[in-house]
Amino acid sequence: MRFKSGFFRTLQVSVFSFILTGIGASLSLAVSPSLVEYRDNVNWSRVQFSTSGTCVHDRHNPEGNHITSSWCEDGIYMTYKRIWQEQTGTRTVTRYRQVQQQVPDEYVCESPRRCRWKYKTVTQQVPYTDIEPVYVEKSEFLPIQAIEFNLRGEVIRYEGGEVSEDLKAFLVSQPEKNQLVTLILENGQSIRYEIGKKTVGEWRKVYQVNPRRSLSRSQNQTQ
Repeated sequence: MRFKSGFFRTLQVSVFSFILTGIGASLSLAVSPSLVEYRDNVNWSRVQFSTSGTCVHDRHNPEGNHITSSWCEDGIYMTYKRIWQEQTGTRTVTRYRQVQQQVPDEYVCESPRRCRWKYKTVTQQVPYTDIEPVYVEKSEFLPIQAIEFNLRGEVIRYEGGEVSEDLKAFLVSQPEKNQLVTLILENGQSIRYEIGKKTVGEWRKVYQVNPRRSLSRSQNQTQ
C-alpha cells in the first residue's frame, strides 16, 4: 500500500502543530503549587529561608478546604485542596434513648389493713436500632490560574513567575491585619479568602527593597 508524498507532509505538519499546541499549553501562565503542605510542621506565618530565598508560609481552611501559600522573593506559590464527604452506604447502629419510668420504691402501711407501694420516677437508658449513613473523605487539587489583589478599586493580578514591582509595593504597604484576596481557578471559579494578619505583617520582610541585594543583581546582569 503506497501513500502519496503529500500525505506524509500533511501528517508532519499535523504532528508539529500538535506539539506546538502542547508546548503552548504548558507555558500558559498559572500559579505554581505551594512549597509546603497544609499539615507540614513548619513555622507558619514567620519568615524563613528556602531554595526560593526568603519566604513566609500561610495556611487557611475555609469551609473545611485547605489553602496553603508560600510568599517568596522569587514568586508566590499557592495550593487549593477541595475536601468533601461522599456517602458510600449505610450501617445499622445501636443507640440509646432516655425513658422515665415509675418503679416501686417502698412498701408502706398506714394500718394493718391499709398497705401500698410508693413509687419513684427513674430515668433508664433504653436501646434501639437505627440506620446511619457512611461517609468517606474525598479531595482534589484545583489548579490556580491567578491571584487578584484589590488596590483602592484597581485589581492587581498575579499569574505566576516573578513578582512585579507594583505588587511588591502593594504587599509591603499593607497594614498588619487580615488581607482579602481572590483566587481564580483554572475552571473559572473564583474564591475569596483571607490571608492571616501575621503573614501580612511578614510581607515587608520578604518584599521590601534591599539596596545591597538590588546592587548585587544589577552587577550580575552587567557582567
